[in-house]
Amino acid sequence: MAPETKIYLIRHGAVENPNDIVYGRMQGFPLSSQGKEQVKKLAEVLRSKGVKFEAIYSSPLERAVQTAQIIKREFGLANIKINEALIDTAVPGIEGKPMDVVRAVQFDNFRPEIKVAGSETPQDVIDRMSRFLKFVKQNHQEETVAVVTHGDPSRFALWWLQHPEGGLPKKLRDDDYLGKAEAVVLNFGEGDQFLGYEHIRQENSNPLAEERSIN
Repeated sequence: MAPETKIYLIRHGAVENPNDIVYGRMQGFPLSSQGKEQVKKLAEVLRSKGVKFEAIYSSPLERAVQTAQIIKREFGLANIKINEALIDTAVPGIEGKPMDVVRAVQFDNFRPEIKVAGSETPQDVIDRMSRFLKFVKQNHQEETVAVVTHGDPSRFALWWLQHPEGGLPKKLRDDDYLGKAEAVVLNFGEGDQFLGYEHIRQENSNPLAEERSIN
């Protein structure tokens, strides 16, 4: 079998959010004790599959960095490379608002009515994630790399690979969306050919039941 480049997109674990608000890019939302256990469990599953990482990248947000720190420790990695391209989607129009309000209207991050200065479009997120994946493929050929990010960016990255003809998803929150502390491995062959992907789910996972596209 020809050598492959493997990129594991990992979503951070559950977050300490006692007031149940949309936190987005806000500061002060670390992993909860449940979230830390979720990440440890994910690491156990990955090790059981024989995964060995050569490098790890992370979003700069606290919950992602803490997730990366656990992965780093569990796999004996030297350091975490912070990359701004992996940050969560910018939705300043709803940050700090109660989650119940957002759930009640079946919120979509990209509705025109919540657009304010600093908001990202789907294409914005696809563009930065696709650039990042190209960077990793160039700099880590035939390696296995961990990438800790967030729900929307990870789904948009996979969407870009699934739809090389372009376009935008009509529905972001689908069966390929990652739950907390879940992963999707992207497999690339010779000439950067995308060979396919596989999800690594938590036990009893039900990502479609989460408020997952928001945080």
